[in-house]
Amino acid sequence: MLRRLAVLIAMAALLPGCALLTAEAPLLEGADDGGFVAREGLWAVRDPECRAKPKREGPDTESCLDWFRVSREADGAWRVSPDPPEADEPTSFRVRIAVAGERLYAAEASPEGEPLLYLAVGARGRAPYRRLRLRIIDCEALLAGDEPPEGVRLKLRDSDGSVEGCIAETPAAVLEAARRAAGEDPKEFERARFEWVRE
Repeated sequence: MLRRLAVLIAMAALLPGCALLTAEAPLLEGADDGGFVAREGLWAVRDPECRAKPKREGPDTESCLDWFRVSREADGAWRVSPDPPEADEPTSFRVRIAVAGERLYAAEASPEGEPLLYLAVGARGRAPYRRLRLRIIDCEALLAGDEPPEGVRLKLRDSDGSVEGCIAETPAAVLEAARRAAGEDPKEFERARFEWVRE
């Protein structure tokens, strides 16, 4: 389910068994989004191996692209819905955005009935954005050569002490997690490409 959910949230493919950053309650409600604005309408997601051209295709064609409808809600959150909807998956989810750096954002995705998930989002071009780079924030990214950010609690397996998951407890921890997941240069982090196609 998590692998499919990663696609639904327009992320890079998630390796099986990977532990994701989550939280026990939403942390980015009311966070400063720095005026983040994306174009509303039909978006296509493609991983780096996908060579399909979104402008030449659509949700009704068979390809390596995944399609989503993106809209802004009255309270400033974003609504992302697969196009076409899939009966066995969440029909849509809310996404909250917060500034994590220059052209770098943290996103909190809350699919109905699923745990909160976090992403690093790199914006390209000028607002309203038409191109985004995305990476799901996993525990491995947070622990690469360092301690977890302050405000991130690790869940360890009883059997061998390995990391089973990581839980953000503060908004500041989420922002630091996004910076670590993206690395020093937002252009270089592993990501799916999320591209606006049309209204």
